[in-house]
Amino acid sequence: MSSWTFLRTDTYRAQTDTLLNRTFEIQWRAAQIREQLAIAIGNLRLAMATGKLDPEFPNNIKIIDLNIRYLRAQPGVEDWFEAEGMRKLGRAQDLLQTGVKPFIDRTDQYSSVLSSLLHIKEDMIDISGAAVDQSTTLSATSQIRANAQRNTFLFAMAVLAVILAGLFMHQRALYERRKDHHIRSFSTLFAHMTRTRIAALMLFLEFLKEDQPPDMNMVGAARKTASELDTINAGLLRIAYSTKPTVHETLGSVIHSVISDRKATTLLDIDDDAARTHVPNSQFHLIIDELIANAEVAVKDNPHASIGVYARVKRPFLFRPQLILRIKDNGIGMNENQLKLAVTPFYSTRDGGHVGLGLSGCVEMVRTMAGKLKISSAPGAGTEVTIRYPLRPANQKPGVQPARA
Repeated sequence: MSSWTFLRTDTYRAQTDTLLNRTFEIQWRAAQIREQLAIAIGNLRLAMATGKLDPEFPNNIKIIDLNIRYLRAQPGVEDWFEAEGMRKLGRAQDLLQTGVKPFIDRTDQYSSVLSSLLHIKEDMIDISGAAVDQSTTLSATSQIRANAQRNTFLFAMAVLAVILAGLFMHQRALYERRKDHHIRSFSTLFAHMTRTRIAALMLFLEFLKEDQPPDMNMVGAARKTASELDTINAGLLRIAYSTKPTVHETLGSVIHSVISDRKATTLLDIDDDAARTHVPNSQFHLIIDELIANAEVAVKDNPHASIGVYARVKRPFLFRPQLILRIKDNGIGMNENQLKLAVTPFYSTRDGGHVGLGLSGCVEMVRTMAGKLKISSAPGAGTEVTIRYPLRPANQKPGVQPARA
């Protein structure tokens, strides 16, 4: 809007300059006619007194005639003189042709010629006055129009400034909310992974007695729990307090590193574009590791166990491209109630030493990366987890493709 008003202001300024130049030209022509008329009338009166006409008289009449013709042919002259002014211009030209030019050399017609010139002079006085009035009106109108456009431009700039300020404050608020959400998500993740282990250690301490040695099985469990807590803390601290920016690695390399040490066969179907996509290394490693571990538990009693990892890049028209990552198994599946509990903090479908994120932790971590995680499952039909991760240009770099398994 600001650009448009700025351009329109320049257009109006150019149009105003054109109108004013044309107005000055018409005024100058009218002044020339009046000047030549005054000279011609004076020469004619002198000739009537002396009987001798000045040789320049015919030239004066020619100049008057040329200027009247020019005025009548001027583009837009009707805007200055309207119908009455144009009628007077036409009558002045007719008087020159019929009442002045034919009798220039006839001394007996000087009084008739003088009368015609005087009529022309009266008409030209009216026409000159109309031109001056029209010039004043046009100048005032053009100034008002320019001021109006300038005010519109300033108003548009003020509105633009308000919009930009609003956008800035909105983005700042979004940033603060996102930062707060990251902190909450990380706190939930930490609590989810440590709470049950701390409770186990406290239970171990309650069963210790001063006069009896501790049970070695309980000591072993306590050591294992302490080791798990140490592993959890080390992994989370690398994410939370890393002194370097988040390390990005190709998705193909991350998936290959997750499945390389696993005994279960994992089917990979990853297109080249997705394999070369760079993703946050630690976060994706934890998420994929957790989802594949859940799938392994789900298919452990299935003689035809199948775990698949599928990835592709979706590029919708006019929207940001997305990495679509799916991990699917043909395990026991989950019913509707289990699906609801699966994304609840501190709930786990796995027994024993579970040191992973848990499905709720996966959901939160994907959310902190501006992505979405969806779980589809049914009893006996297996489980499919779909992750949608928005990509930026920096994510698209040449990378290593994973091995096909």
